[in-house]
Amino acid sequence: MTATPQHDTTLTPQETDRITAITARLTAANLPPLELHRTDWTEKGALVNADDPAAVHTSLELLEPGGARVTEVLCNHAPDEEQPAQALAAAETAALLLVHAPADLAFLLRLINDKASR
Repeated sequence: MTATPQHDTTLTPQETDRITAITARLTAANLPPLELHRTDWTEKGALVNADDPAAVHTSLELLEPGGARVTEVLCNHAPDEEQPAQALAAAETAALLLVHAPADLAFLLRLINDKASR
């Protein structure tokens, strides 16, 4: 269900507890804005450009601005694998979700808290 201004914004105690827990985890993580770094390589380990037909492995690293790796999404997408293009698209979508999650969560929590305080 999509929230709209017409929806009731009254929170139950369980929802308030969950929001408090999410806020605490986000604060504790203290993540800076993350960047996405992509590396592609061949079956034999040679680094190649993303659009190279020999690229069969992709690493999507989520990095702090100084270059420290927070996490990584790996994808094998060799032509002989089942649906390689879809596998790579799913990995890229997951990586982008993770890159934007801290800022998105903070934004949504601000909206919820603003509405709840009215």
